[in-house]
Amino acid sequence: MRRILAALVPAVLVLASCTPHRPKSMLPTTVEVLAPRPDTRQVAIPSSARCAKEECRLGYADLAEWPDACSFLTQAELKAMFPQAVKFSFSPQEIHYTEGPSGAEIGAVPRARCSIGFAFQGDYVDDAGVTMNYGTIITVDVYRVGSAEQMRKDFDSERTTLDTAKPVVRHDLGAPECFQDGGWTCREKHIVFKVGFSYKALPSWERPTSDVTLKVAGRPPRTVDLAKDPDTLALQQIGSGLVRLVAAKIH
Repeated sequence: MRRILAALVPAVLVLASCTPHRPKSMLPTTVEVLAPRPDTRQVAIPSSARCAKEECRLGYADLAEWPDACSFLTQAELKAMFPQAVKFSFSPQEIHYTEGPSGAEIGAVPRARCSIGFAFQGDYVDDAGVTMNYGTIITVDVYRVGSAEQMRKDFDSERTTLDTAKPVVRHDLGAPECFQDGGWTCREKHIVFKVGFSYKALPSWERPTSDVTLKVAGRPPRTVDLAKDPDTLALQQIGSGLVRLVAAKIH
């Protein structure tokens, strides 16, 4: 019997070493989203397309004067809206802009997109206590900046050239016009901006299996499975609050 047990021990150790590591789910049972509380900052938006560069000839402001996308939201504002949020990160990204039927590049703006990541307290934690960051990604895009006439043209073009039916325009999100199609696209007088919100994609075995109650200010609590259809839920109930935070900096 001792010989048999001794022979089994190495096999058990081999099996244990082959077992994939699984983080344990510590996702909170309730995620709270409070009403947006924008601060009083204003982000400077160029109001004219007067320069000798190609972008100005096309009705856009000098690319060098376009605002930094990461200046529209702050950690304090997001923490006030998502009180359980931790581990914030702001990552600016460059966008290359094209125009016209040929799609020729007219220039690049180094910080025209901002990707903002954060986790919720109680997100996935492995056995060593390391957060696996089942959190969120917010994106803010400075899509176009220029004359009021050109901004209206670009907003209408973006809405009417979608593969799906033209989305309904809303006027109640702090900007004159917004529509939703995988995110929010909004028009102010001299800028068109985009706001996106989604949960990070994880390998299927890392996703939560239990439901979570989402409590959004001004709406009844809703129990959802964040692993099944997180994007649609987030865009409908949370994205509009983020749009209000951005739009408040432009007036």
